[in-house]
Amino acid sequence: MPEIITRAQAKQLGLKRYFTNVRCRRKHLSARFVSNATCCGCALSRENSSRLAALPERQKAHWAEVEARQRAAIAERRARQSK
Repeated sequence: MPEIITRAQAKQLGLKRYFTNVRCRRKHLSARFVSNATCCGCALSRENSSRLAALPERQKAHWAEVEARQRAAIAERRARQSK
């Protein structure tokens, strides 16, 4: 378990994170950032949820690209066959 330290002590030592052994309002028992006192667990959850929200758009773009390549390959084959 990390060493228990206050935000003021962490700031004085130049640390980026500190651990208080107190749960956040979402019940995470993790370190907090010195800069804004945000729970690292909450920050990670937010980051993961935004990544998951963007996933369908990335998948759509990927499959559109795959489909375009397949169509180009089919057109090329048809062009060679017609010669």
